[in-house]
Amino acid sequence: MDENAYVIAIAIDVCPARQLQTRNGSSMIQEVILIGQLLKPIILTMWDQFVTNESAAIAQTITTRPIIMAIRLKVVSHNGLFLSTRSSSSFIIDPRIPEATALQTWMESKILKALSSFPLIRNFSSK
Repeated sequence: MDENAYVIAIAIDVCPARQLQTRNGSSMIQEVILIGQLLKPIILTMWDQFVTNESAAIAQTITTRPIIMAIRLKVVSHNGLFLSTRSSSSFIIDPRIPEATALQTWMESKILKALSSFPLIRNFSSK
């Protein structure tokens, strides 16, 4: 596995936090659903302090579809791509970097294109 995996993607949903029993005791986890330009969902599992801090901040802004940049993640590839935080993981929400700007522009163009394909909306907006 890549010890220094990173991701820049759009957060589209935050699942409810839940307690999980591990061999080291009880842990809090929360899954954040991400999507990138390949349009394939990525499940990011936040553990313990990341639930309290980063995941809570993402949940507060989820309706704006924030761009998430995360580094030093654990990668698990089993019937899809799953990422997980480590104690050394680091996050930036809505980073001000060219890659995030390009992803935001791409997302906005895809959403507008999808909305224009609905006849009612197209007729409504053309008046």
